[in-house]
Amino acid sequence: MEFFGNVASKDPYQPSLFELVAQEQLRDLLQPALKYVLSVFAQRYPRHLLRIVNKHEEFYALIMLFIERHYLRKHNASFAENFYGLKRRRRPLFETERANAAVGPDAAAQESKLRRREMRWSLLFLVGIPYIRAKAHDYWEQLGGGVDEEMGGGARRQGEEVQTLASRARYLFKLVYPWANLAFEVWLLGYNVAYLFERTPFYRPWLAWIGVDIRRLGPEDHRSAQAQEGSSANGNRSLFHNLIHRPTGVLLDSLKVLLPLSIFFVKFLEWWYHPSSPALVDGLPLNSSHGIVVPTFSALIPFSNNLLNLTKQRARDTSKKSWELGTIAEAYLELDWPQSSVYGTTGVPPPRSVNNNNGRDNISTVLEIANYIIAIRPANISTLFDDSAVGDPPSVGTTVLLANWTKASRPDEAANNYDTPLRSQLSYLLDTAPKTADGAISHRSEQVQLWSDFVYMVPPFIAYYAALSQPYVNGTLLNYAYNQIRLYRNHLFDPSVGLWKHIVLGNFEDNGHWSTGNGWAAAGMLRVLCTINQTTFGNQPQFVTAQRNLQNWATEIVNNIWKYQRTHGAVPNYATDNNTFSDSASTALLASVTYRLAALPVYLRGPNSKSTQDPTITNPNPVINTTNLPPLIPLAPESLQAAHRARNLVWNKLNKTTGWLADVVDPYNFNTKAQESPEAESFVLLMESAWRAWRTYASTTN
Repeated sequence: MEFFGNVASKDPYQPSLFELVAQEQLRDLLQPALKYVLSVFAQRYPRHLLRIVNKHEEFYALIMLFIERHYLRKHNASFAENFYGLKRRRRPLFETERANAAVGPDAAAQESKLRRREMRWSLLFLVGIPYIRAKAHDYWEQLGGGVDEEMGGGARRQGEEVQTLASRARYLFKLVYPWANLAFEVWLLGYNVAYLFERTPFYRPWLAWIGVDIRRLGPEDHRSAQAQEGSSANGNRSLFHNLIHRPTGVLLDSLKVLLPLSIFFVKFLEWWYHPSSPALVDGLPLNSSHGIVVPTFSALIPFSNNLLNLTKQRARDTSKKSWELGTIAEAYLELDWPQSSVYGTTGVPPPRSVNNNNGRDNISTVLEIANYIIAIRPANISTLFDDSAVGDPPSVGTTVLLANWTKASRPDEAANNYDTPLRSQLSYLLDTAPKTADGAISHRSEQVQLWSDFVYMVPPFIAYYAALSQPYVNGTLLNYAYNQIRLYRNHLFDPSVGLWKHIVLGNFEDNGHWSTGNGWAAAGMLRVLCTINQTTFGNQPQFVTAQRNLQNWATEIVNNIWKYQRTHGAVPNYATDNNTFSDSASTALLASVTYRLAALPVYLRGPNSKSTQDPTITNPNPVINTTNLPPLIPLAPESLQAAHRARNLVWNKLNKTTGWLADVVDPYNFNTKAQESPEAESFVLLMESAWRAWRTYASTTN
C-alpha cells in the first residue's frame, strides 16, 4: 500500500494519494453528521430548527465558509487537511534545495503562506463548488432523474408535451446532467492517477489554476504553531485568556477534535438503532416501563424522489384490485397534487380546469386511473368496479368524481361518461347493498358483514360526492357518510383496548385488532373530516360535533395502537397479539394518519369561499357553543415520536433498488406475511405526503 501511495517519490513532504482521499472523505462525513444532530433536535424544537433542516445545504455551506476561512487564515489548510497534518502552500516557481538554501527556511516558509487571492479561490472550491453540485443533484432528482419516463404511473399523457422555454430547459438539464457529472468524475479520476504516478504535483485541477499544492506539515510548521500558542508554562492561563478574549477562535480550533467524535457517535447510533442491531429485540413492544425516545436518522430527512418514483411504479404496475387502484390514486393525489386533495387549499371543491402541463393543477396520473376504471368497467354492473365486495369498488369513486368534475377542461376526454357509473354506484350503496338493522352498509355483498377496511373506501366517496353535488352541497349525504362511520364504530370498537376489531357479523368473525384495519379506519375518518370541514356545512353545529367526533375517534386509534409499537419501529400485524409478525405496511399507514393529525389545524380551514351557499343554511357563520362539544382527545406527543420511529423503519425496509417495502402483510390473506404488496407501496406514498405536510406545518408553529 505504501508503494502505491508514493510511487517513486523522493519528497518526504508530498502526501500520498490515500492521505488526500482520506481528508476528502472526512469532509464528506461532516454534512450528514450535522444534519443528523439537527434532525434530532428539530423533533423537539420544530419551530426554530425545522427551517434550518429544510435549508440544510445553505446552512451547512454558511457554517463551512466560516470554518474553512478560519483554518485557511490560521493554518494555511482546510479543516480536513489540518486534521490529517496537511497544509496548503503557494507553489514556488523553482523548487530546488539550492533555491531554498539561498533564501533561508524562514523566508521560504513565509513566502509559501497563502495570500488573500489563494484563500478566496480555495474557499470557492472548498465550499462554493460542492454546494452548487449538491443543489444540482437535488434538482435533477426533483425532475425525476434516474427514473424511466413511465415510472410513477406515467408522468404525462400522450400529446401533453410542454413546449415552453422553461420546460425545454428542464428537459435539457435532466438529460445533460448525468453525463456532465460523469465527465467531471472521470476528469478528477484522471488527475488522481496522474498524481499517483507523479505526473503532476496537483491531485485536483483547480489547485494548479490557483498555484497551490498540498504538503505534509514539517518540523518548522510545528515549531511555528507552538510559537503562536505561546509558552507551555502558562498553558492553563493562556487557555483561560483565549476563552475570554477569543472564544470563536478557540471553538473553531476545537472542531478538529469535536467533529470526528461526533461522526463516530453518529455511526454508533446508526448501528445501535438499526433494525438488525443486536441492541434491538424483535417482538419487544415499546411501553412506559422500558420505552425510550429513539433518535431516528430519517425523521426530518425526505425520501429521495428516485425512491418515491420506484415505489410509485411498483404500486401502479401491481395494483389490480379496486381498493388497490383507489389507494394508489389517492396516494398520487396527496403526494403529487396535494392542493387538489381534501387536505389541500383548493381541494373541496377542486379546480374545474386542469392545466395540460406539469403545473400544480395537472392531476394527470390520477385521471389516467379514472379513465382506466371507466374503460374496463362492464356495462351491466351497478358498481364502479367488477368486485364481489360492496365496500371495495367505491374506493375508486373519489378518483372518478374528480375526473367528472374536471372533464370540461379536457377536450379529448369531454365525451367520457363518468356521471352514469357514479350515480349507479351511489344508488347501489344507498338502496341495494345489504345493511345491518341499524343501517350500517355491509362490506360484503353475499352477507351482512362489517369490516374495518370499509371506512376508508365508502364514507370518503359519499362525502366527496356530497361536496361536489350541484348546485349546492348535499348536506344529507354528508351526514350519511358520517353516520356510516359512527355505526361502524358502534359495532367494531373495543373499549378495553381503544382499538377496532377487524370483522364482525356474518358467517365468520375476526375479533383481533388488525393493525391495517385500524389504519384504514383512522385514515378514512380524516378524509371525511376534512371534506365536511371545507363544505358550506362545515360551520353548522351538527357538523361541528361530527368533526370533533371524527377527530377524536381517529386520535384514539393512533394513541392506543402505538403503545404496541416494537423497538425497531414496526407494529405487530395484530396490534394486541405480540405473537404476530411485524408489519411494515400498517406501520406506514398509521404513520401517515399520525402526521395528518399532528398537522390537523392547517387542514381545518373552514368552508371554501368558492362554494355556492345553500339557501337552506340561514346562518352560514353561527356561534358554536364549545361546551356542548365532546371533549377533545389530543394527539399524544409519544404518538408523533412513534410515527418518526415508524418512518425510519419504513426507510430501512424499503429496497432502494426495486422500491419494494419488505416484511408486509399479504393483502389477500390478512394472517400471512408477504414480501411484496401493492397497497403497502401506496401506504409509503401516503406516509411521505403526510410527513411533508407535517414538516411544513411544524416549521411555522411550536
